[in-house]
Amino acid sequence: MAAINAKGQGINEELLSRLRVQQTFDLPKDILSTRSIALISVPKGSPKGEWKKWATEMQKFFATVGVDVVAYLSIDELDKNVTSQQELTRDIFSKRGIKNLIILSVLDIENKFLFGVGSYNRKWTFFDEKSSFWLKETDDLDNVWADLETLFKTDTYRRRNLLVLDTPEFFELSISFTSRTERFTKLMESQKIAIPAHVALDDDPNRIVRLKADIINGTEDRSGPATELKNSQLKSIIGQYPFEAEIVNLNEKNEDGWLRSGYGFILYNASGNESELRQKLKYTGKSKGGTLLTKFYLKQLRTGNLYLGREWDAATDQNQALLNFINRVRAEFKVENQ
Repeated sequence: MAAINAKGQGINEELLSRLRVQQTFDLPKDILSTRSIALISVPKGSPKGEWKKWATEMQKFFATVGVDVVAYLSIDELDKNVTSQQELTRDIFSKRGIKNLIILSVLDIENKFLFGVGSYNRKWTFFDEKSSFWLKETDDLDNVWADLETLFKTDTYRRRNLLVLDTPEFFELSISFTSRTERFTKLMESQKIAIPAHVALDDDPNRIVRLKADIINGTEDRSGPATELKNSQLKSIIGQYPFEAEIVNLNEKNEDGWLRSGYGFILYNASGNESELRQKLKYTGKSKGGTLLTKFYLKQLRTGNLYLGREWDAATDQNQALLNFINRVRAEFKVENQ
């Protein structure tokens, strides 16, 4: 990772190139008179709710200067749920007059941060490639707050946001569905299923993942070779699914687009501790601890119905969770093991 500048001055050119943004030394001129969204990422293994702690600190400062952030979201959660990201943009953010985007990547919860402010593009990707961002790398966010206060005292930025709450408004990602069942449907035998492929960072249209803390600090590898290996493992597992399925780049279309392309279902997964997953997917039963799990399920595109399987088959390893799900399908349809 690029070295952090002690005073938060300037950004390493290599980092700018990886983020595919341009650095500007000017904030959006309407930052104190319009609404903004804030996106936060924290490293893997951070304490539960860590990103909300940083949102709370940010909002306390923003309330004093007049930056009106109407929604805080986790980049790490968005990365796992592109469909919700698209739905939020279409149904909520595009209608709330949001103009600007604020990002905070907590590269190390002790002393490494990347903070940025730019324009919101009113699309599910949040910003366009080569967009201009006011960016700061720092070992102390107080340096960023001090820089912003200095800028806001100039005549360039006129404050019209007079009533800004000092508590953040969080947007929790939910799983949208019409109904859900723990049985499978015979339509799975005749309708093709879209399996989301792992996508290399350079090929991913979801630009916001470039600001994910684990990608910036190098602990998560989304290079071409690493992604090819993951997709090879995925192909091997999907080969055991008993009906028609195809691995696709899910980001290329929305759900309606995949339906028009002849797919009946999409295979999704949800991550979280067992209590969170059971709540999201409306499963009953007792939860066992706070270990991060993955649970796969099918969504029927024409109806919006979810098909989950009758047994709780979540696992700590994503490939194992997928294999568990496929084995449940084979068992319910009485497909003999090959």
